[in-house]
Amino acid sequence: MARVDGVEVTRADVDAILAEARLEGRTLDWSQALDQAVRRVLVRHAAARAGLTVDAAAVQTGLSAIGERSGGEAALTAALKKAGLTRDQLKAAVAAGLLEGGLADAQFPGLRAGEAAVSSFYRRNADVLFTKAAEVRLGKITVPGELIADKVAARLAAGAPFGPTARRFSMDPETRFEGGLLGWVSVPSLPPEVRAALAGLRAGDVTGPVRSFGRWQLFKLFGRRPARLTPFADVAEPIRRELTRRRRAAALDDWLARARARATVEILP
Repeated sequence: MARVDGVEVTRADVDAILAEARLEGRTLDWSQALDQAVRRVLVRHAAARAGLTVDAAAVQTGLSAIGERSGGEAALTAALKKAGLTRDQLKAAVAAGLLEGGLADAQFPGLRAGEAAVSSFYRRNADVLFTKAAEVRLGKITVPGELIADKVAARLAAGAPFGPTARRFSMDPETRFEGGLLGWVSVPSLPPEVRAALAGLRAGDVTGPVRSFGRWQLFKLFGRRPARLTPFADVAEPIRRELTRRRRAAALDDWLARARARATVEILP
C-alpha cells in the first residue's frame, strides 16, 4: 500500500489498524488507517535511532488492562472476534502505543505540566472527575405484584425483621438469600422513582411499595454517605502525568509531521 524510506506498509498493516479502531468503537476510513500505518513506521525508525525498545512486561500490563476494561478474558475474546482482530495484532498495537509514548518522552523530556495547569484542571473537573457521588446502603425486597407488596409492607410496618422477610418473600435470586442486602449503591445510578422514595428517609426506615422495571419493590435504608470530593493532594500527581503525556503527544504529532515531510513516502496505487 505504501513505502516509507523503503519499508513496505502492507494491506494487512492497514486492515489491522481498521480492526483496532473497531475494537475501540472508533470509525476510521481507509486513508486515515493508511496514514496511521505510515506513522507507525516513522515512529519505529525514530525509536530505533534513539535506541528505544518496549518492555515485554509493560505490553502484558497493557493487555491485562484492556482485558479488565472489556469485562474479562471471555468478553475480550468475543470483542476481538467481532472486530476482526487477533490477539497477536492486539499485542502489536499495544507495543506500538508504548513505543510512541516512549518516543514522546525521549524527544521532549523538558515538556511538563506546571502547577498552575494541574490545579486549573482539578478545579475545572472537580465535579465530574474527582467527586464521588453520594451513596446509600440498601436492602431490597422484590415481589411480582402490588397486593403482595402491600402485604409485605404491612408486615414490616408491624415490626417484622427485614432480612427474614426478604428471604421469605423476595423473588430476586441475587439478594434474597442475603436478606435482601444490596450494599452501597451510588444514588445517581438509582432509577428516579427509587431516588424519590428514598428522599427524606433516615437509616432504618423502609419505603412503601415502589414500582420499578415492571416489579414492585420495597427498600430499607441502612445508611448514607454524602458526596465526597477527592483532595487535590491525592490526585495532583496523576493529573500532572496525564497533562504531561498530552503535551508531549501533541509535540510529537508536530515532530512526526515534519519527519514525514523529510521522509520518502510513496503511496502506491
